[in-house]
Amino acid sequence: MSMRTLAFLSALSIVSNVVASDGYETYINERYYYRISYPSDFLPQGVPDSGDGQVFLSPKNDAELRVFASTCVEDSDATPEQYIAGYKKAAKAKQLILSYQRAGKNFAVVSGHKKDRIFYNKIIINEDWCTQFTFEYSESEMEKYNAVTNRISSSFKR
Repeated sequence: MSMRTLAFLSALSIVSNVVASDGYETYINERYYYRISYPSDFLPQGVPDSGDGQVFLSPKNDAELRVFASTCVEDSDATPEQYIAGYKKAAKAKQLILSYQRAGKNFAVVSGHKKDRIFYNKIIINEDWCTQFTFEYSESEMEKYNAVTNRISSSFKR
């Protein structure tokens, strides 16, 4: 393989962490091997030095998507049920009203309200680390962002 071809492939791999399609782009985290779609008009805020994720803000700052990976707590054998239990326990202190919880084989979802904001959190739990996203938006934009939430959630893969 020529040096020119290697340089092209290297450049391609650097820019390939974002793929566009039908009003959404896909963020691919190559360090922790996950991907998630987000609306094309959301603005990426930059990957931190740790390379664990990204924050995306809506143009009007009425919505925020955070996606990241972290080490699962080894001594507690993190499970979807424990993730939900932790949210329930913290809900009162954080003034959260939980309206939806679901635990699957290797994932959990928690959703609800905090003041005039709606939040939706999903975690995928694997042996080595957990990947998760939080989508939060203004309650006044619920009709607009409910469909976005569904799209983001269904695109979130590890």
